[in-house]
Amino acid sequence: GSCTVPSRHSMKTRNPGRKHRFPCSFLLGMVICMCGCHTAWIASNASAVTHRLASSRPHQQVMSDLDETSRLRSQLELLPDVLNFARMRGLQVGNAYQRIDSIAGPVSWIVVAADPNTMSLHHWSFPLVGKVPYKGYRFRDHAQQEANQLITLGWESEVMAVEAWSSLGWFAEPMLTSLLELPEHRWVTTLLHELVHRTIHMPSNAQWNEGLATFLGNRLAQEWLVSRHGEDGDESTRHRLRYQDEMRLNR
Repeated sequence: GSCTVPSRHSMKTRNPGRKHRFPCSFLLGMVICMCGCHTAWIASNASAVTHRLASSRPHQQVMSDLDETSRLRSQLELLPDVLNFARMRGLQVGNAYQRIDSIAGPVSWIVVAADPNTMSLHHWSFPLVGKVPYKGYRFRDHAQQEANQLITLGWESEVMAVEAWSSLGWFAEPMLTSLLELPEHRWVTTLLHELVHRTIHMPSNAQWNEGLATFLGNRLAQEWLVSRHGEDGDESTRHRLRYQDEMRLNR
């Protein structure tokens, strides 16, 4: 059967329609003022978000610049259908992914850290989202500095590239061309995963948020792929085997 995201309960949901309520610059300024010792960090990341939003181009404009045989164009042609599928399954799409971000490289870099004895994760606290077990940076060097500082304090720490992001419904995220260059089953799963974050978010509960987005993202992606390629199609099979591998690794 089909999978539909449940409507609002006790968790916080984001209404993408609110993006027109405040100008982007005002909201970013408000967040910076709320952040105290995080001001420099917020300002850097806010500039990265603003840069990507400003540099993105409308979907149809990007399409018109691509050759008809281009693989990227064929993926862009699928994008409206995937977004409509997400809407029909209860995800809050709003105006997200209507523009295309062609900037090369990772969206950002995140620092993660854990106690080497207990494997418990280090958490950072931020306004709006609460406590999370990672901290993102616009530049890799800045992320590495944070990781090195944590290592000197006795933590195991690592820096990882981020291939997609969600504003939890505050902004209309652009679609990354680097994401569309992945196989269909990969980019569709990632897109649906991020749309789950955009629809439902429980502050200070990263494990629940990621678990829900992973489960629903994979479940919905499988439904989409089967509808297009059949149960035994190559993309459906690759997605199913990849998800089974992930579940085995988790166990």
